[in-house]
Amino acid sequence: MGYKIEYWSNRANDGYATILRVSQGGPVILQIGSNADEPGPNPVGIFRAVSPRAEEEALVQSARRLLLAPERPVVPSVPGEVMRRLTLALDTGSEEVRSASESSPATAPFLAAESAAIALAKVIRKSPQAALAAQTFFQLGGTKHWDVSLKLTNAGSEPVAIPHPDYWENAVSIQVTARRNDVALADLRNQHQRFIELSRRQLVATIPLSKPGPTILIAPHRDVTFQFAVDVDLPAGRYDRWLSLETYLLDARGVEIARVELVSAKVQSP
Repeated sequence: MGYKIEYWSNRANDGYATILRVSQGGPVILQIGSNADEPGPNPVGIFRAVSPRAEEEALVQSARRLLLAPERPVVPSVPGEVMRRLTLALDTGSEEVRSASESSPATAPFLAAESAAIALAKVIRKSPQAALAAQTFFQLGGTKHWDVSLKLTNAGSEPVAIPHPDYWENAVSIQVTARRNDVALADLRNQHQRFIELSRRQLVATIPLSKPGPTILIAPHRDVTFQFAVDVDLPAGRYDRWLSLETYLLDARGVEIARVELVSAKVQSP
């Protein structure tokens, strides 16, 4: 009989899971909901490829060993915990689930199967199908004014779309975090950081100029840049700054593929 294996993890972000799906004879599909665990240019979205035989066989064999191992009682997780789950349908055809979290530490067989799943995902990540990557640029006018550019690149092989700025409300969230890096971690308080929302109101340019309509289409390996002018009021000091974007990733027809989060690398004050 065939097999189906799914690996699920919320390690990057509790609301944006990473999901790896493997089925015998079929392509491997990887969905990455967030790059918050590796901020920067790493793309998110859907990745798809013919399975590399060695990595898939390693996963299947470790999954078999996991199902033969004694199960450990599962302690209910608490909100915000990092959780990982393996859903396995092997020779019997019936699904069995093994999971691990901070409340229920992983067993050695689970860790082995998880390691095999992550190794396979690393290979599939090289084949983006419908994927988006981001770069952020800050031009600072002291602590009172910033010019922020957000460049989104279609890293995949298929056209993708995102909501047009006129339709960002309730669909797109863009936030810049500024946090003092000259204050010891133990002394950080709310006054040492600011969360600055970027919206259609601060947008001064879209490059290339977008056509009217609910979405902006981005061809494979092409990009669109949004430029914002932002008034800020930060106390004097040195800051780390980074941007997070939450948006719907759409296909060329405007149909939702996934809800994704992109987080930029930190930029330090000069």
